[in-house]
Amino acid sequence: MSEISCRECGKSLSGSLTNCPHCGTPINPNIPKYPTFGGSGWPIIVIWVLFVVFMGMLLISMFTFQD
Repeated sequence: MSEISCRECGKSLSGSLTNCPHCGTPINPNIPKYPTFGGSGWPIIVIWVLFVVFMGMLLISMFTFQD
């Protein structure tokens, strides 16, 4: 069989294998590799948490009765 490379780890493999012995990724040329977003997602999580806290404070202040 021909030599192919794993789409996850990039190591050379025999074409007769069904899974990569290094990382376990299935070897199927019909499955496309979809793009992933680079970087970490923590800034988005921090912004989301701050937004939720702000909206909670806004709702509490709206429904708090003042004498």
